[in-house]
Amino acid sequence: MKPVRSLLVVALAAALAPSPSAQSAAIRPVQTDEGRVVIHFLDDMLIQNDLELFALQETAATGTSFEEAMDGDLMGFNFSDQEHITVLQGRDGEFIPYGVIGGKVTVDGGFMLTSTTTGRTVDFTGFSLAPYEVRSDGPGGEVDPDYFFLSADDGTDEADFLLCYVKVFFKQDEAYSHAEPDRLRIKAWDLVVTPALAEKLARPDLIGATLGYGKLDASYVVSTEAWEHPEGQNMFTPNVRESEQAGFEGTLLDVKLGILSSITQLGHVGSFPNGRAGLSMATTSCNVGDVNAVWLAAMNEDHPGIAMQLHRDLNGRFEQVGTSWIKHGFFALSNSQCTPCQNPSGGTFLGVGCSDTYGSSNNGDRFWLGPRDEWDPNEGTWTCEGSYFDGTPVDCIRSTNGSGNGSVNHRLEAFDADLNNPGATYYYEAFYMVNSDQKLDNNIGSRRCTMSWNGNKWNFSTPSASNSLIEGPAIERWADADMISRAAFKGDGTVIVAVNTTDLGNGFWRYEYAVMNWTVNRRFRSFSVPSKGALVDPYFHDIDNQAANDWETSTLGANAKWEFNDVMLAGHKVGGPIELATIYNFGFTSKRPPAMRDAVMRVQNDGPGGVLIGIETLAPADVALSASNLSPKENTTINLEVRGGQFGAMVGVIAVAGIPIDPFLVTPSPVPFVGDLAEIPLFIPAGLSGLDFDMIAADFDTSVERLSNLMTLIIE
Repeated sequence: MKPVRSLLVVALAAALAPSPSAQSAAIRPVQTDEGRVVIHFLDDMLIQNDLELFALQETAATGTSFEEAMDGDLMGFNFSDQEHITVLQGRDGEFIPYGVIGGKVTVDGGFMLTSTTTGRTVDFTGFSLAPYEVRSDGPGGEVDPDYFFLSADDGTDEADFLLCYVKVFFKQDEAYSHAEPDRLRIKAWDLVVTPALAEKLARPDLIGATLGYGKLDASYVVSTEAWEHPEGQNMFTPNVRESEQAGFEGTLLDVKLGILSSITQLGHVGSFPNGRAGLSMATTSCNVGDVNAVWLAAMNEDHPGIAMQLHRDLNGRFEQVGTSWIKHGFFALSNSQCTPCQNPSGGTFLGVGCSDTYGSSNNGDRFWLGPRDEWDPNEGTWTCEGSYFDGTPVDCIRSTNGSGNGSVNHRLEAFDADLNNPGATYYYEAFYMVNSDQKLDNNIGSRRCTMSWNGNKWNFSTPSASNSLIEGPAIERWADADMISRAAFKGDGTVIVAVNTTDLGNGFWRYEYAVMNWTVNRRFRSFSVPSKGALVDPYFHDIDNQAANDWETSTLGANAKWEFNDVMLAGHKVGGPIELATIYNFGFTSKRPPAMRDAVMRVQNDGPGGVLIGIETLAPADVALSASNLSPKENTTINLEVRGGQFGAMVGVIAVAGIPIDPFLVTPSPVPFVGDLAEIPLFIPAGLSGLDFDMIAADFDTSVERLSNLMTLIIE
């Protein structure tokens, strides 16, 4: 892999030539002056890949991880004084997308990298960084983002590391960094092994491995001459704006997940097969609406959050086996990986048509990861006050830096025992939460992946054949599901229930439910379905492996019910109420065949709109009782809904405020079924607010009585 370096001569010649062009008058070339390169090697990735660093010669000071806005131990190297990188800057002081036009920088100091298995060593003393050639192999033939490479000074002129998913900018939001202004920054890149370096180390298994991440920052000199595009050069640079966000006054805010790739292990703790892996993935967002999306780093509140998940489809169950904290977005690129970028920015917004990428190492950088329960997934919002980043005092000023978490915590965490199970299909998934986004179906998507344990670490791959990004929650890809239902919870998001039913023979049926809280902010604490009697082989699965917080299973009336036991455990990958973008599983065996029934879920936190939601699914009840509103207000009328009967429906109240009473009927006589449904109007009088009523229905004939599921009606 030999990089292209001929851009520099063309770029500098153009910078020195005067230009009358009105468009190019808004663009000026700038050249790095004094600066440094900062690298963080992931210790676990070095150890697990049988690599060692030695002969480290640092020549530049580095601050704390808080000051550098990077997680982990850092090493710094000053530029030598003989070479420079040239980039383009717009009229507002922003980086022009695809505007890295040439040059290189060489550092003083360096390090040596050796493979302990082959004994081969590469000397990176005096290494250099330079832009990689412009390529047009992005999705649909679009140009790729600006990439760089890092080369050893060994006379081979080879790119040893590819620096992927770089963010290039001049201005930055002072809310997240203490770095001085007026510097060029090239940061947030993944440090990926190339075939050339793998060959030097005699380690073909290292090709594509992400070993760390880093950044470059430098003072710069602005050319006094206008920029004229050389013929055939920089043809992909988007139009230059007259001012920030000008000319885009549309009505549709729609940011989608455009590209998902490169799931990888960044850390591992414990002994295989009883350890835990810390994973991450690369994500690209694309603005496919007609208004710009604000993209400001924490502690500003207007930025996206990215939730990452790993799912397993095995033996008739679709289960979540990996979960991460939420990645806080901090800077928007202006690339064209989905559609042509129409309105590039200096990083403060994702312009119409533009794309932004975070690499695997950046999405796994704990400096930018915060708890899930701080986000409202339905609104796409986060509040700084009292947040994990805020710390003490509570003042919306960042106090924590994400350090001290080992190599796994807060990343996409999965247990060894849940990976590479024979016969399983795995999907990795990302979900973008963007304030006021109007189309959520394209914010989330998934791809298949495979993994294998090589004796030291998990190697992940994303098959290319028949494995494009599929929009929507991964649970809706469950091939064995007999029914998948979505339900909106009164303005507070969406929940999904999928069910697989299996005829076991001899009159027995198996029911397996996968329940996803996609975007309900108040989370869920219980799940119940009609079961018609005692449960056989009940099953529950959450995101951890601890029994102490498992939901309690019970049968009440004719219902099977699982409910959170209010045990909140310390730790990072622990269950509890079902939070955003999370799947729990429930199952049992019954003697009744499946029919259309309603499952009922209760939220963890009270709030407007009630606390219960009903969702159509398959369950083994004879008749099913539900209501048009499970949390009605006083002085309103609702419909009790009985399904599956043949004769007449009657509904009785069997408990009030959780206390059993002598049953009394809501209706004096059976209400006939019309088709499969009997509707019974019920007026809720005043004075019942705060009470809950347990009800049960029956299908009456002169000699036949078939009871339905229990239903709880909560009066608001």
